[in-house]
Amino acid sequence: VTKYATSHIELQRYVHVKMLGETALKAGYQTTKDKFFPILAAVSQDNEYLVRQQLAIELEQLCRLCKDEGSDQAYNSMLSELIPMLDQLLHDRVVEVRTSAAEVLVAVSHFVSDDDIMEHILTIMLNMAHDQEYDEIRMTAASLLNDLAERLGEELCQQFLIPEVISLSEDPVFRVRKAVALNIDKVFKMAGQRDSKDIVEERVLPAFIRLTTDPIWGVRKACAESLAAISQQVDVTIRIKHLIRIQEMLANDGSKWVRASMLQKLGRFISTLPAENVTDDILTLFVGMARPDIGNKEEESYHSPNHQNQRHTKAYHCAFSFPAVVYTVGAS
Repeated sequence: VTKYATSHIELQRYVHVKMLGETALKAGYQTTKDKFFPILAAVSQDNEYLVRQQLAIELEQLCRLCKDEGSDQAYNSMLSELIPMLDQLLHDRVVEVRTSAAEVLVAVSHFVSDDDIMEHILTIMLNMAHDQEYDEIRMTAASLLNDLAERLGEELCQQFLIPEVISLSEDPVFRVRKAVALNIDKVFKMAGQRDSKDIVEERVLPAFIRLTTDPIWGVRKACAESLAAISQQVDVTIRIKHLIRIQEMLANDGSKWVRASMLQKLGRFISTLPAENVTDDILTLFVGMARPDIGNKEEESYHSPNHQNQRHTKAYHCAFSFPAVVYTVGAS
């Protein structure tokens, strides 16, 4: 592995980097530290992005090895050598590398003690959120802030994470705002811990409402796609007071793409509501998806040249969530 992980042949490098984690677990911490750690820097700078992506994946096993070793030396090696390498890969220019590194960072965060989580995990995300050179880094940060919200805990979320999410929701680049709209449900969950509905209504919800009225239809579409997931995480009074109104607004959006996305998630959204708050208008909209013979012909042609396929797509989404809707509203 140490010989061919830095070979001049790309395929050899990829295959042997893919063996790093498995081999390390068999070899043990000390051998891994002595033999593998010295080559990681070179591998992380490989010209082939697939090799860098695979290294990001293998870093989870290396971090797990350090954690399972149980010694301070192994744990400190993870903090000082492996996690900074993940940070480097999170700033990679190739989206596949960043995505894999982000998934591994979420997993590795559970190997880090609560005392070290702020210095070694949170600071990585905060630095990414403030990267002014590449929009893609801020997009990755938006996803990470949401995925790590529960691991960071209530205090760090309210102190650091929520202000960063709100700031990114106002980013001048619409793709960053879209990333926030797609990745905000766990932020809502942590903001509402211990009956802290005021934080949701005064800080997080206004940011989301701004995104639902964004001038870019792609951002509003992202809001429609995440509304049901948000509804699952917030207090029922917020669903009734605010989210039903947001659903109605998105269902009547000027963009056909936004309306279609809201229809696709409508059944899941209904399943999060108390039965008495599911209005006739919402049910009529949902049931209408099962009636391809009365679909909006102009809207269907906008979505697909094949009208029949578009009608079947609506019916599919209706059928998929139909049991949950029936269970929610009851037999009557």
